[in-house]
Amino acid sequence: KESDFEFSAKMLYDPIKPGVQAGISLFQKDDNYFMFIVEKNSEQHVLKLFLKERKKKPAVIQETFLKSYNGTINLKIISEGDTYKFSYSLDGGTIYQFFAETSADKILSKGYTGAYLGLYCTNNGKNVKEYADFDWVELN
Repeated sequence: KESDFEFSAKMLYDPIKPGVQAGISLFQKDDNYFMFIVEKNSEQHVLKLFLKERKKKPAVIQETFLKSYNGTINLKIISEGDTYKFSYSLDGGTIYQFFAETSADKILSKGYTGAYLGLYCTNNGKNVKEYADFDWVELN
């Protein structure tokens, strides 16, 4: 119901297989969303921000290798005014690293529903037994 908010979660996620993903999402419709996720490529863990806009393919807006990733990460999205700010912490939330900033109208409602905030995890159709644990989720 609010345009300005802070949404964060602490995730324990240490995938072994590449291609599986977990994180948090801002979801407008099945063709319009953000995904702020961790995945593993063939060697390292990668933090990615995806945007899927209507009538476009999902695109990676930002990505970085998580060099000191130990399987635990805090993810945070702050919505203020007309922007979303994405950040993460690898030290339990003591220090957050800025990751990306986007305009908030990327998932603006074209109908009667607003955006949903939630947890996200997928094996992308692979037959694997990966999982993500979320210690807590907070919305302010």
